[in-house]
Amino acid sequence: MRKPIVVIAAPRSGSSCVAGILQRLGVNMGTHWAPDTFSKRSDERLVEDVDFYQYNLFAFYNQIGVGNMLQVPLPGMLNWTEEKKRELKDLIWRKNKINKGAWGWKHPMTVWYAKDFLVSIMAKQPWWNVDPYWVIVHREQDKILASMELAYGKDQAEFAATGYETLINEFADICPNPVHIKYEHIVANPKLEIIWLDEQLQLRATMKQCEEAVDYVQEFIDAKQKRQDEN
Repeated sequence: MRKPIVVIAAPRSGSSCVAGILQRLGVNMGTHWAPDTFSKRSDERLVEDVDFYQYNLFAFYNQIGVGNMLQVPLPGMLNWTEEKKRELKDLIWRKNKINKGAWGWKHPMTVWYAKDFLVSIMAKQPWWNVDPYWVIVHREQDKILASMELAYGKDQAEFAATGYETLINEFADICPNPVHIKYEHIVANPKLEIIWLDEQLQLRATMKQCEEAVDYVQEFIDAKQKRQDEN
């Protein structure tokens, strides 16, 4: 099985930027991208494979509510059932079958069960025949909080930002060889960060693909600034 690339990140941390970079470096991050249902902007779309988006949205329906990614579960609150694990396994196998090259996904709620997912893989459970690349996206905490408040409103933003930070740190503590990337570094020097990311994930992207990824980062930054100016 090819190694999928799983992006681990909090909402508003720059993970869509990273996923967009990966898409332009030749990684299939999904052919149908999901809308940002929690954003106050109805036209905003995310670089998220709609199949993984829907899996995460409904995986914890009975426990959390209708996939509200801002209601970060407290430790011990979440029960990632065997049935849901097998649903994810089946989804990964389907994606691996239809993708001939590099592929992956990102969605903030993946963070909720990422640690259990990794523990299951490390325990070599027979139905987890997968060994992903883990890309962990970081951004300054005050910037995440400010962006959450801008996009979703102030209610729950601080709790969500802190909750995601805790879950990501717990995951990073046990993850072997994660690829850490910081959003601020991408903004400051996109070309250098893109080349480094390509090397870490062994993508072997062409120069043209790298240039397209650099152009995308600038477009992403410009669009972000425009939305902030409108608000």
